[in-house]
Amino acid sequence: MIKFYKEVLSTIRNFDLWFNIAISKLRVRFIRTALGPIWEIIGTMVFLIFISLIWSRLWGRAFFEYFGFLYTGYAIWKIMATTITESTFLFSELYSNALKNMRCNPISFCLGNSLKNLLILFLNLPIVIIITIYNDTISLNGILLMLIYLFLFFISATCVSFIVSTLCLKFRDLQYSVVVIMQLLFFMTPVIWDPQQISEKGRFFLVDTNIFYHYVEFFRSALLYGGVNKLSIIVVTISTLILMIVTFFLYAKIKNKIIFWVT
Repeated sequence: MIKFYKEVLSTIRNFDLWFNIAISKLRVRFIRTALGPIWEIIGTMVFLIFISLIWSRLWGRAFFEYFGFLYTGYAIWKIMATTITESTFLFSELYSNALKNMRCNPISFCLGNSLKNLLILFLNLPIVIIITIYNDTISLNGILLMLIYLFLFFISATCVSFIVSTLCLKFRDLQYSVVVIMQLLFFMTPVIWDPQQISEKGRFFLVDTNIFYHYVEFFRSALLYGGVNKLSIIVVTISTLILMIVTFFLYAKIKNKIIFWVT
């Protein structure tokens, strides 16, 4: 196990490799566009403004209050969903040739995938900061909590990326199942609706026991309210540790088998 730990640590230290993987994917995504990554902000803004104009009236909330709630929740959910859905074909399609023809650690691709999505999240942060300034909710405590969250989120995203990529490489039917599950979870997680809108029993099943909610809530509350409930902090921290343990265990078990699963 120590040997595998050293291999992973060496991969993490090779920052140039997975940073270039992330940047190359961003360049391909916005190639030959005039505005480049700005389209990410424009697309999200137009979509969420339209939803906020309608649903803020339906639920009797002020537009800017609901828009801030929706934007922060949707921004982090989109990154989580993209990281997971992209991982379903990360090893089987996207980097299959690299795995077959190069001597490289598969975790480097997971690090690059997570970093790419984190950079996309950074594109949305200026809008979020403007919202917090307008609503007078920005605080130093919130910024510190956000830095802690981004660190934990990056680790979690990398671990989930490796776990999902490996499982979908071995069991190809999972590629389609994961996408469907993420679509369902979007409506079951308080991204576009407030947990206070449902009963206490419903909150227990859809909110308190929903790990995705706690990742969304940590991000949203840190920015909008400058504080995060203890349950979400505990869940996110423990989930990150568990994901790390599972990733190390899985890596040790299948490291030399991955190449045989790639077709």
